[in-house]
Amino acid sequence: MKAKSMKAEIVKVIRTETVEGKGTEESPVCSVRRYWTLEGELISEQILMGGKDPKE
Repeated sequence: MKAKSMKAEIVKVIRTETVEGKGTEESPVCSVRRYWTLEGELISEQILMGGKDPKE
């Protein structure tokens, strides 16, 4: 799919990265990246399994 138009801008956010999970099949270990506004509001979350985003 080709984008018809795109807008990009530089914005200031806080990015946190944590390791979560118990290492079991029900709760595998993963990295979680979260993006926050400077006021502390969560705006995005990515769960990375084995170094890759599971949505890919």
